[in-house]
Amino acid sequence: LNLLGTYRNGVFDVRTIQSVIPLFISAEYDMEHNRVQAQLKTEELHPTTILSSSKDKKAFARLKELVAHTDTSFSCDLSTKELDYSSTGRFDIPNELFKGGVVLNYKVAGDENAVSVSRFSAKGANCSADVNLELVFKTLQLSGLAEIPYFVLPNGNSVSTDIYFDPLDKGFMAFAPQLFLGQKSLTALQLTFL
Repeated sequence: LNLLGTYRNGVFDVRTIQSVIPLFISAEYDMEHNRVQAQLKTEELHPTTILSSSKDKKAFARLKELVAHTDTSFSCDLSTKELDYSSTGRFDIPNELFKGGVVLNYKVAGDENAVSVSRFSAKGANCSADVNLELVFKTLQLSGLAEIPYFVLPNGNSVSTDIYFDPLDKGFMAFAPQLFLGQKSLTALQLTFL
């Protein structure tokens, strides 16, 4: 990676410069406001173009067809400890890593108090899932929904369910009205996390 660093008006900035690798990284520190910001973007990035291993070539060969598309930003006020972050992206996971292959899409945003996964989906020959969740860190209150129309297990059986997450004063409750496992069905499953 080729990097360019600059310092101007109390702001130190480092970023990648044009490259054949579809990866952009920037980081900035504003001395006057004591604030750090960073950004990471990838477009059709094959991680094996920037990572390698002489010890485990088989594992890295499995990553060859993995493709990442991401746009992530982060900022932090170092004086107040206030955070702000967001990330959207897609990962194309090949058959070598997940049987049948799968495409993962996500959108995440948050601050120092909570994180929201407004979109997480997995679509492939052996799975389909959509998740929308929000977590409050201090009280571990989780709310949202996970819809899993099907997930094929290694033994060939398929799992299907919807899971509802409801926040409690501290912690949360997870409830699945019905869970299908192969030809079997379980009803009214409930777990409480405190």
